Amino acid sequence: MANSSEWINGRHCVVTKSKAVTGVARPTSGDDLEMLPEADRVSGSMTFLTKAPMRFSDGEPAMFIEYQKKRYKIIHADDFNENGFYKAIATYVEVTDDA
Repeated sequence: MANSSEWINGRHCVVTKSKAVTGVARPTSGDDLEMLPEADRVSGSMTFLTKAPMRFSDGEPAMFIEYQKKRYKIIHADDFNENGFYKAIATYVEVTDDA
């Protein structure tokens, strides 16, 4: 999920892009947290593993992940494509609407 700004019919609009992917979600391990700068080591972080890149078709990286009605901000991403998966560490931001 990512937000971008566009001018549509002369008006400034915020456009939200989304892409559905299937993968594995788990709490972030201590080893993964040690890879991050101290300021990014926060509680409530999750690690997401997918077979598809967490990018949109235009190559723009995703900024957020929605999982079980919660939104997480991606703070670190790794490309392990040669091993068949992509990995992102994200921190909890907010609960999302059902709508």
